[in-house]
Amino acid sequence: MNAKKKFRLQKVLDVREVIEKSRQKDFAGTKHHLQIENEELEQLENKRDGFTQSMNRLKKAEVNQFRGNQAYLETLNQAVADKYKTITGLAADLETKRQHLLEASKDRKALEKLKERKTVEAIHEENRIEQDFIDEIARQRNRSN
Repeated sequence: MNAKKKFRLQKVLDVREVIEKSRQKDFAGTKHHLQIENEELEQLENKRDGFTQSMNRLKKAEVNQFRGNQAYLETLNQAVADKYKTITGLAADLETKRQHLLEASKDRKALEKLKERKTVEAIHEENRIEQDFIDEIARQRNRSN
């Protein structure tokens, strides 16, 4: 395309590129958050397992200490269950954002293909006009000879 002819949907393409980049950042942020939550879950599970093992080693514990330990273990179990809920929600959110990102990429690519096709059409049209001009000059020379 020459400098005078521009892709008339260029602004739409630009907006779609911005949307795609925004969705990429959103997807990456959610993915990072999910990784952090998974690491925290692993730490909680390790803490719970270690505490459970240490409780099992105690043979003669005082009742109050045992109750305190049991309450702590229940707190850890609840924290692990809460973390699983959070991770499940984040995983679903991540999948939704992945789908939105794919849609944005498809939209942008469709417009880019249209732009390429319009560019090729414009080049062919310019070549046809140029060839018609050359043919006209050749006809005028043949008439004058």
